[in-house]
Amino acid sequence: MRFILLVSVIMSALVFKPVLLSAQMQITSQPTEGTETFLNGRWELLEIDNQKIDAGSFMKGIPYMDINIKAHTVRGNTGCNSFSGTVTSDGGKITFEKIVSTRMMCAYQIDNDFFDVLQKCNNYYIDQGILSLKSDEAIRALFRMNYDSSGYGGNDIRLKKYFEDIGFYAIGHEPEWSIDLRGAGTADLNYYSCIENDEYKIIKTFSELRSDTMIVTADQDSSEMIITIIRKECSDLISGKKYPYEVTVTADNMTLTGCGEFTGYDASRYSYNINDIWVIEKLGDETLDRNDFKNGMPLLEIHADRNNFSGNTGCNSMNGKFMNIGNLIKFENIATTRMMCPGGYDALIISALTESDNFEIDKLKLFLRKGQKILAVLQKID
Repeated sequence: MRFILLVSVIMSALVFKPVLLSAQMQITSQPTEGTETFLNGRWELLEIDNQKIDAGSFMKGIPYMDINIKAHTVRGNTGCNSFSGTVTSDGGKITFEKIVSTRMMCAYQIDNDFFDVLQKCNNYYIDQGILSLKSDEAIRALFRMNYDSSGYGGNDIRLKKYFEDIGFYAIGHEPEWSIDLRGAGTADLNYYSCIENDEYKIIKTFSELRSDTMIVTADQDSSEMIITIIRKECSDLISGKKYPYEVTVTADNMTLTGCGEFTGYDASRYSYNINDIWVIEKLGDETLDRNDFKNGMPLLEIHADRNNFSGNTGCNSMNGKFMNIGNLIKFENIATTRMMCPGGYDALIISALTESDNFEIDKLKLFLRKGQKILAVLQKID
């Protein structure tokens, strides 16, 4: 079959004395709106300094915090005392400041440890709905996202999809259908009357430069599916929820309509910026040294409009296929020359490219990620 898819904190009445905590980390910049929205929501404490948390030990229930990145606010309860303050995030960095709390005494409390974590943590990592707050490389605390809480994160489909590694999704009615994009590699189309999803391999993407339209071609056993995602406010017919993208599905004699959104950083308006020449500065946590490469620093030249890229590893020339849908990406079919190279960087570079599924551009730097894990950092040179 041929498918065409156009695609409170409640303060105690008791008098309390504020406790101010100063952050050790200097704020260098404000987060770009939308880039850290995966932090939004209610996070319940699972473990602190390698000690597991027993919710039944706390007078006011399990310790938690509500984060709102856009408003730069954090509030919550330690299981004994209410608190509030500010939070900022830039990439994988995070800073909590200006924390104030009530000063009630409880039979069991972890306030000192809890606030010490907030004061000293300077980076974080999210994996499968678990937030790790870290002080440099040391994990100080683990929190779990509470999807069913009222407030910022309650019943948020976008966050659920995000933690399922789905980068973009769309839904529609009459009949019921949905589509999930996992990076720029696969598209899962589901009719709710069917038991299983139809998985399509994405074979081509196209974004009109500086346009609000993205077109995707996918294939399943020679059945082609063309996806066009249009930035236009769309209201779901059942829930009334507003989405930023309008989606239309045409299948043979059927026309299906629906709405969609990116689950993480929505870079669709700026995705043309990836068309450029980029020098690889970091692989994982390692900063690359020019002296380790006989042919200069590794670089990429990306042509999203042509679905390809070229470049070199600092030793061997390379080229391959590149696709992107907003901030979702896919590098594949990478070919290189076969010169012997010291350091083993060729394999590390190719691994970083093939594993990456999304990107972010900030201040002329390109961050290649798998989920929220940064695999490589590149600097624009042209």
